[in-house]
Amino acid sequence: MLLCSVALRARVMGLLGKYKRQLLNFAAVLALASILLWPAYVNGEPFYMTDTSSYLRGADAAAHWLTGHRTVWTDELFHRYGANPQANGPNSPRGDVPVVLAGRSIYYGLLLYLCQFLGNFWALAILQAVLVSSSIAITIDVLQRPLNRKPGSKPLALRILLLGTCLAAFTPVAYFASYLMPDIFGALGLLAFAQLAFLWKQNGRATRAFWFVLLLAAMLFHTANFLLIGLLTASPAASVALKLAPPKAQFPAIGLALVLAIMGQAFFTWSVKHATGAAPVRPPFVAARIIDDGPGYDYLRENCPEAKLVFCRATSFRTKISDSLLWSQDPHLSIFQALSPSEQRLASAQQKQFILDVLADRPLQLMQSSAAAIFRQATHFDLVSFNYTPQNIEYFTQKLPKSFLDQARLSRAFRGNMPVRFVEWSTVVAVLASLLVISRTLFMDVRQNGRLSSEGSWVAALVLGVLLNAAVCGALSTPKGRYQMRLIWVLPLAALVTLPRRKRVVVRGTMGKVRSAT
Repeated sequence: MLLCSVALRARVMGLLGKYKRQLLNFAAVLALASILLWPAYVNGEPFYMTDTSSYLRGADAAAHWLTGHRTVWTDELFHRYGANPQANGPNSPRGDVPVVLAGRSIYYGLLLYLCQFLGNFWALAILQAVLVSSSIAITIDVLQRPLNRKPGSKPLALRILLLGTCLAAFTPVAYFASYLMPDIFGALGLLAFAQLAFLWKQNGRATRAFWFVLLLAAMLFHTANFLLIGLLTASPAASVALKLAPPKAQFPAIGLALVLAIMGQAFFTWSVKHATGAAPVRPPFVAARIIDDGPGYDYLRENCPEAKLVFCRATSFRTKISDSLLWSQDPHLSIFQALSPSEQRLASAQQKQFILDVLADRPLQLMQSSAAAIFRQATHFDLVSFNYTPQNIEYFTQKLPKSFLDQARLSRAFRGNMPVRFVEWSTVVAVLASLLVISRTLFMDVRQNGRLSSEGSWVAALVLGVLLNAAVCGALSTPKGRYQMRLIWVLPLAALVTLPRRKRVVVRGTMGKVRSAT
């Protein structure tokens, strides 16, 4: 018996010794995930947004339609569709069917739905934090692989903790890891794209699968992510043709993810139409923005009521703030939310022609307003979403079940005293410093290799992704701080992981000059 115990102990110690490095790395990932949750700890729970309940109720409605199971969230379904939601179907009059919004991903809602059975949403925040910490760890491992084998260099586990903690302390990544919205997946999808496109060979099968799943999830969870990845896929393809990037960049996996994302969105549309009798409706975000910015409003003043647009009512409003135009419940302020279902569908359908008419009528003014919106988006750094406004609180009071609302009332965000100011300013400093490091890195990369290496292309893809995100969110919606802050942290990450490489390039270049001089 004693011999068996000794043998077992020796066997366990042998395995621990053999996999010591892997276990340390795994522990570092978990430790970093716990650090990334610091805003949720300070707040007392993960953070809500007004859209959070919309994501969850969509998944809850689907579960009820399929199984008949009711939760504390199902009351909204009965309020909108009556006591028998299944009675609505393809034969229902479309105008009578309440609107289901496109863009509120049922796939992300499913995660919220599963977590709500625990009575809170900590499980989802933990999952998001683990995905972020894993992404950071793999990125450090891949980009700093020479350091992993270099004698005397810091262990990978220590670098994961050091670099990850810097990001958690000085960038918004920790806030968005604790956010009950799919925003964090914008950055994770961007990292996944860059890894699959330019660092395919440096990744093993397991990490390629990880990035693929993350990329697909990002596109299924939010339409803006799908647009961003689509634009990024087209950009590197053109770069390859122009020989500006490695000719062996891998895009089949990205293409497959795009196809699956399209199929997922099509399935959601079909399911909603089959269940309710009407397809989901996309709110007129662009129409609201160009009315707020001026070109759309000026066009309406000159052409209404002859234009026969739903948006003509905006000419009589006392304010034309885009968020109010979209989401106000007051019919004297809204061109969408306060309207009947049939008018909401009409507003969505009229948006495209309205934009084209404004473009034809005053092209320069519209292009100037769009460029200004993109610039505002690119330079908009705030975390106001993490302190609830009176409007947020009023919405939560109406939409959150009592047990969840009671917990939210105890949070610091509910009281409006989350300490966001330091991270807002440190993010600005971190981004400016990162851009200096990245510029130097890309310059030295091209100078040494004659073109961007795979690592340089990875960095460039992240920068391009941040810029395209500003273009997509600024032009197609109203600029908001969270749209840019949710993925701006990839720039400090790129700077931190390439900084050691930049030093080696500089040293190598200097030594080369010394040798040639002698």
